[in-house]
Amino acid sequence: MSYRDYTKQYLKEKKVKEYASLFNNIADKVVSSLEVSVAEKMIRKYKAGGRHLDVACGFGRIACPLSKFFQETIAIDTSPHMIKRIRKNCPAVKAQIMDAEHMKFKSDSFGFITMFRFVMNFQSDVRHNIFKELHRVLKPGGILMFNVHLNKWSPRGIAAQLRNRYQKLGTTYMSYTEARRELRKAGFKVLEVRGIKVLPFYKNRIFINKTALVFIERLLSGVPLLKHAADGYVFVCKKD
Repeated sequence: MSYRDYTKQYLKEKKVKEYASLFNNIADKVVSSLEVSVAEKMIRKYKAGGRHLDVACGFGRIACPLSKFFQETIAIDTSPHMIKRIRKNCPAVKAQIMDAEHMKFKSDSFGFITMFRFVMNFQSDVRHNIFKELHRVLKPGGILMFNVHLNKWSPRGIAAQLRNRYQKLGTTYMSYTEARRELRKAGFKVLEVRGIKVLPFYKNRIFINKTALVFIERLLSGVPLLKHAADGYVFVCKKD
């Protein structure tokens, strides 16, 4: 799917409601909790502060909990319906309708940028354009955090490749190597990578208590051999 077709979907309120419903099951709530938890840990570790930008903010599941760490959090999305939701749910966040390929911010405007469940969906040239824009608006030495929500070589990623090959479903995915290559091309240095969803769990079928699952996943997320088989990654990068 092209970038324009992808973003055009979310101009419809029905599609926005469908997206929000994805986070109603236990598994996706756990994954979302882990993504926020990793982001909070990295903010503390790298002493991030000042201005924060959340790209493709959706309804604010990343921007809202992280805004407490910053003097100002700005969230952007191309969907008016998403922006309406985040303004209602989290008034402290300054939400704006904006295209990630053509951001209306001055260069070196932000010390910390987050971007979750977004850039993997597009072709390499679009990803490169977005990463270059992120590099432009990030301050020298600033931190970018983004995720790959379907690792090409995880069990689910391998299954998606096979389905694409034989059923032509068009599922998108990225590998660890592909993501690092894209980041280097755009001028970022990868500081660390965390695995997300190392253990196999799906929708409302989980084998232990949610709190215990989150705790175990946090422990496993940095183990080298395990994180490369995780369902997804969170990359922590620095602008050189």
